[in-house]
This record gives sequence, C-alpha cells and structure tokens, in this order.
Amino acid sequence: MKRSLLVFLTTCFALVTFAQSSKQKDFEIAVKNIVTAFQKSDNKTIKNYTDPKLGVYLLYRSGVFDQFTHFDKLNLKDSSYPGVMIRGKVPFSGLQYQQMPKYNCDKSKWSSYGCFSDSVKAYHDLSTVCKNLNKFLLTENNEKISKKEIQKYEQWENQSRKVICCKKQGDVDLIFYLIYKNNKWIIWLIDKVTTDCSA
Repeated sequence: MKRSLLVFLTTCFALVTFAQSSKQKDFEIAVKNIVTAFQKSDNKTIKNYTDPKLGVYLLYRSGVFDQFTHFDKLNLKDSSYPGVMIRGKVPFSGLQYQQMPKYNCDKSKWSSYGCFSDSVKAYHDLSTVCKNLNKFLLTENNEKISKKEIQKYEQWENQSRKVICCKKQGDVDLIFYLIYKNNKWIIWLIDKVTTDCSA
C-alpha cells in the first residue's frame, strides 16, 4: 500500500513538474516569437499569439491622461497614432528573470537593457488607467468604466506576465503582457505609457 502511494505521488509530482517546465518553455518561445514578429512587422506570426475573442488592448497617453483602446487584432504595419506599436527594432537576446527595469524620463533611458519578465509580481496598468479615467476624466455615469469591467481586467492582470524589452540606443522598447489561455500564451496588452514622458 505504501509503495503504491509513493509511486502515485512520484508520478503526480513528475507530471506537474513537466507541465510547469513545458508551460515555462512555451512562455519563453512566445516572448521570442512576439518580439521577432514586432521587429519584422509580421502580422501572420502575431495573429498566432492573439485571441480573437479577447483581442489586444493598447495603453497610450493623450494629453495629460493615460488612455486605452481595444483592437480585435493587431496590425503591425499600421503607422497611425496610436496604432503604431513600436519605435525601432528591439533585439531579442534572451529572457532575464530579475527585477524589472525602470524608465527615467529626466534621463530618457532605462535602468538596464535587454528583455525582462517577472513571473511573480502582478502589474495593474490597465485597471489603474480605468480607475484614473473614472476619477478624473469620465464624469457621466454612462461614460464611466463599470466596476465589473475593471474587475475583469484585474483578474487578467493577476494571471499575466509582463515583459519589458528595451535597448540603449534610441530609447527603443516594447512592453507587453502575456496570459495563458487555452493551453497557449497570448499577447493581450501593450504598454506605450511607461516611456511616454510628454505629460
């Protein structure tokens, strides 16, 4: 009986470990492929990493306020504002799991360079933008973003991993969120606010 239990527990542990390492490997492949797709304006590849039901949200700054817009699909060849997704080419040289770099607007540079991800901390950029819009800009009740919608964004953020890819020359960066849905990593949020120092 004890031996059977031990075999069962060992098998369960091995399956969980394999699933976690497979999911982690898939994450790293997804990051590399997404960054490369942005470099090459490759809409076909990016389509494989989006969910048509979820779409992609884009954070951007308009005047004083941070805003967001929603796309059913990404068009990496769109050069109109705010649709243009990336300035310059962000190289992918491997993923680093360490403290996320900070952007300094006074110096117009990042604290460190490369591609970074945080697999522990949850970032609440979209839900914070929504709350600030409700508080400072959207005055009518029918304009305000509902609590239910904000809670949905917070849930997605809690399940997501944020990725920052940046290089020293030309303040080039790409900041995005991936969420694991239907057994694959998909991009659902792009942040163009962090390095926008216009306000």
